[in-house]
Amino acid sequence: MRTAELIIEEVNKLVRKYHTRDPYELCYLLS
Repeated sequence: MRTAELIIEEVNKLVRKYHTRDPYELCYLLS
């Protein structure tokens, strides 16, 4: 349960940083 919350928190940080919620775009930016 805690792990899922941490993942959500990390994703939210990335969404704010890169201004996109598109998972393919985030994966591309992080690769």
